[in-house]
Amino acid sequence: MNKITLKDIAGYATERAVWQMMSQLAAGTQVPLGEVTPERVEIRGDRFHIADERPSTTAYMPFAAPEAIGHQGVANEQATVWSIGAMAFYMLMGVGVFEGDGGAGQQALTPVPRVGSTHCGSALGNLIHRCLAFQPTERPTVAELRQCAESHLAEKPLAPRRLTAPSGRAYKAPLMAFWPEEIFMTIALLLALALPSGLSAQNDARPQELTAIVERCIMLRDTANATAVSRQFSYDSKWTLMDELAIDHNAECTVRDKVTTLGLNSMGYRIAKLHGGVNNTGGRFRNGQDKRYNYSFIEVTARRGATLHYDITGREGRQMFAVVPISSDAPFTAELSVNGNRYTGTAAADGVVYITVDNGVRKQDVLKLSIENKAQGNMSYVIVNYNSRQ
Repeated sequence: MNKITLKDIAGYATERAVWQMMSQLAAGTQVPLGEVTPERVEIRGDRFHIADERPSTTAYMPFAAPEAIGHQGVANEQATVWSIGAMAFYMLMGVGVFEGDGGAGQQALTPVPRVGSTHCGSALGNLIHRCLAFQPTERPTVAELRQCAESHLAEKPLAPRRLTAPSGRAYKAPLMAFWPEEIFMTIALLLALALPSGLSAQNDARPQELTAIVERCIMLRDTANATAVSRQFSYDSKWTLMDELAIDHNAECTVRDKVTTLGLNSMGYRIAKLHGGVNNTGGRFRNGQDKRYNYSFIEVTARRGATLHYDITGREGRQMFAVVPISSDAPFTAELSVNGNRYTGTAAADGVVYITVDNGVRKQDVLKLSIENKAQGNMSYVIVNYNSRQ
């Protein structure tokens, strides 16, 4: 059986796997982690083992702390903490920290990457951020690192397709569910779902790409379609994730709220990363404000009876929004306010609400989107935006 290394799981690792790595490596190792490469870290069951073979050159040191660059064998506590943080970043993001250069790419004024809430919970994201501090004195101790990791590992894992953090849009739908598409090149059944005719006079004005994204979201209501939908998004380079939206802490579901999602954020992040859609320095996606994209989307959740509020900026020209509920019969309303003008959504038979702003939106305008959950339980919605920029 071929060995599995850190390189093989980079970008696919679960949050729990990262905590396990941190706990085990913080428990004590005599190996200078700055000399370790992803290929040397082997995964044996739930254990992380560093192979004995050392590289013949130290030119490639992706996990070496900035103070260890050019000093082979540095293995003090502060450098070890930085290396563990860099490994955690690599496991979650699938790309090396500081553009893959490790500590060699970090200077005193270099912005420290902050892993976005879509990738992991706030506790892990904040800990990684601290580990990667340029100044060794600003990093946590090995003991603190280990205690924090073991504390989180002691918690009972959440069920799949649930939120994983009190703050942040980090859905714990395991990426394993989508691996078959990557590993086994099976023939996918392409389902063409035509929108019912005669729903609205605006129907013909909806861009084909917007319609396609909405159809894929509707397909995800049936989990059996996940592979086919993932494949369609993979072949489509016109979209990005609307990851710039600030979290509505007053209305969005947290780890304490039972809610089912379509799993779109996890799927979208994985594909966006494969498309090169991660800004490594900021740990963020290319988002809906990026001038290269006219289409963006994000899945959000709302507690029963709550109203979500989002301020959307960086748009220009004609705008179209589609709000896709996880269930076609979920009662909700959606409304958009721009410069004091209110635009009420038009509902389609499949439960999707469409909102169009024909008046030219300016980049400095703030589009205020509200979604009121009128269902008897917590609900999830996908917000899709067409930004014409014209």
